[in-house]
Amino acid sequence: VGTLPNGTALYQLGNDAKVQVEAEKSQEKKTQADGKPDGALVKMSCYQADYRGRITAAAEIEEVLWLRHGDRDRCSPVGRLILDWLQQQGMID
Repeated sequence: VGTLPNGTALYQLGNDAKVQVEAEKSQEKKTQADGKPDGALVKMSCYQADYRGRITAAAEIEEVLWLRHGDRDRCSPVGRLILDWLQQQGMID
């Protein structure tokens, strides 16, 4: 596994969430960082993959939580962008 973002995510999923990833697609969103000076951006990547195993909280993962578009008020601005995109793609309700 290399140091590219996708390679890091695959490693963390296997190590921290205890699942083996089969294939993946990714989507990246950027937005203004909360409470930071103008121009300070935060980036979030969203990965879709087939996997084997049961996703569990372990290592650096404190909680596993499944979100719907209606939960967007619980998210940061970049999290809202991801949920909006997932809904537009018909991937969540």
